[in-house]
Amino acid sequence: MPTPIVVELLPSRLHAAVFAHEVTVRGVTLPCRTCMSHGMRARQRPELVVTRVAPPGASIDAGDAEVFTLFTRLFDAPADGPALTVGLVSAFDVPFLGADAPNGVTFVEAEAFPGVSVDDDALAAVVLHAAEVPVALKYGAARVLARLGRQAGYHPFPRWWDPSRASVAHPDDEQGSTLAGVVRVALPEGTLASIDRTVVVRLPAETRAGLSQVLDGLAPDAACALLVPPEAVTDASLVWSPGQDAIAATSVSGRSERVGGNFVLFSPGQPRDNGILHEDGFAMLLRADTWRTLRSALRHGRGVTLASGDAANYGLRIEWTRAADAPAAADEGAVAQLARVVFLQPEELVAREVSSRELSRYVAALRRTVGAHLTDAPRGDACDLLLQVDLDARRRPALSLGVRPLPAPPSLAGLVTKLESLAAPGVRGAVGLKLLFTVHGGSGETLA
Repeated sequence: MPTPIVVELLPSRLHAAVFAHEVTVRGVTLPCRTCMSHGMRARQRPELVVTRVAPPGASIDAGDAEVFTLFTRLFDAPADGPALTVGLVSAFDVPFLGADAPNGVTFVEAEAFPGVSVDDDALAAVVLHAAEVPVALKYGAARVLARLGRQAGYHPFPRWWDPSRASVAHPDDEQGSTLAGVVRVALPEGTLASIDRTVVVRLPAETRAGLSQVLDGLAPDAACALLVPPEAVTDASLVWSPGQDAIAATSVSGRSERVGGNFVLFSPGQPRDNGILHEDGFAMLLRADTWRTLRSALRHGRGVTLASGDAANYGLRIEWTRAADAPAAADEGAVAQLARVVFLQPEELVAREVSSRELSRYVAALRRTVGAHLTDAPRGDACDLLLQVDLDARRRPALSLGVRPLPAPPSLAGLVTKLESLAAPGVRGAVGLKLLFTVHGGSGETLA
């Protein structure tokens, strides 16, 4: 890893590290500088990463100083302000990093660059041109990001700012989209992807109240769209601009089993149910009674599945994630302790196949569930547990549990069933991992 320049921004509270490195796209090497924050976690916020095209240098330059100001401002932001999360769009009052007018950023899951690693839960700030900011605010950041991916020839989109790039905003963005004429609900905490032609929408349970309020105000036959960012790991991402007639997408290897979109549009009053691709998202054309059922499920936070997708139709599945899916610090006094996590593939391969943020949340949910299940396990049940998890693109993980010493204690009854009910992360290919737990002070030695 390149040796960074480390700068203290707020004494003993906030630091920044600056790395000089390169990014290669379409055979062209771009010199870059990446600034990372260190200390945001103390404020219950993710660490931040900003990458820009800039010549190498042995000292801090003006662009680094601008990024430091952003870090400090976000560190000091009121606790009751907008949460720093994927999909958030923030507009600035002054030009940022060489823009020609007051511009802004949108936050995405951070990714490592060759030789430069990032924290699992870090966010990257993708800098937008001034004209791109209102498009992202009105129609979802994913609309702009997919266009950036097409412009750069990089899937899903570049996580660096090049001040010389042209804006991807379109003169007709304000009225050229079907989304302009329907109620839109921004749900940046959720994820969206078509998996084998079934549109899967995952929404955190805490978004239900706000969504229900919007749906309560809709006329029975009114259309609405949920603006949900695509999953972090996809084979392709739908991309669209006004005047574009054909469906288009960026892609990573030509595969299309897992396709990211920017929205799912519900259009009731149709003669039959039918799911289609539309612009850079998915449109569900629904009969009136189907829409009533679906609307009730959304209002009450219930999962629902319409017909699975086939060659002529896109299906729909809506899932709700619980607060337990979020990461949390380990409980030092817990009966069951997670001793180690081992991946069955090289970590660089895992990083390409699954979102590190989603995977860390899933591991945290597994740990919590094991701990809660074994809270009352008697001390005579002291043992080591090896949980093997094999993830696939269909979100139907295969789980197996090994125990040492045998026989398995009665307290383990029903544990695997609980673990299988947890919402698994989306993966592009097969990902396997083993979690070793100690119960009442097991040995912690690796099981075969």
